[in-house]
Amino acid sequence: MNADTTCAIVCNGLVGDYLWLKRCLEGYDYIIAANGGSDHLMKAGVRPGVVIGDLDSSGTVPDDIEIISFPPEKDFTDAELAIRHAIAQGVECIDMYGALGGRIDHALCNMFLLASYPHQLRICDPGTTMECCSAGQSVCIAGKRGDLLSLLPVSKEVRCTGKNLKYPLNGEILKRSGRGISNILDDEKAFIEVHSGDLMIIHIYDEER
Repeated sequence: MNADTTCAIVCNGLVGDYLWLKRCLEGYDYIIAANGGSDHLMKAGVRPGVVIGDLDSSGTVPDDIEIISFPPEKDFTDAELAIRHAIAQGVECIDMYGALGGRIDHALCNMFLLASYPHQLRICDPGTTMECCSAGQSVCIAGKRGDLLSLLPVSKEVRCTGKNLKYPLNGEILKRSGRGISNILDDEKAFIEVHSGDLMIIHIYDEER
């Protein structure tokens, strides 16, 4: 594998539409099941390249699929073990599915992981993508005019620039408040640059686009 390998991790959170999941996963080179994410993949009719975790919430895994097992008492969640495994294989960009819903502590942990792997990890849910950028990083958000884009500081405050937005930002400071919620794409692409701090970027769009 290399930096261009497309990788998806399927977690054990909420998946309400298995046809959606199957359609989303069609373009990935490497698919990892994080523990019970293997059950989601089986229901979607998708084979993972490997199943990683303590296997406490996964069902029967076919014998010909690689399993990397860990004890239940460990320092990392199954999702982070899957991320660390992908990075060790040389993968640079990872999308996570089934990372939200279910237990609130696991959902929050997965969102915090975005800040631990900025510009490298995304959470994908129907009509929503989430990622983080840190100081010195920038991102282009491709969508449609009218899509919602919320910019939420993970650190105490973030200085950032946002272009092609209804409410543009010009090196301004965002703090932990509602100011960055529900901005709107004013073009098909928005450009966000982070000058200081860690910023969570949540893109909300119409699945039928």
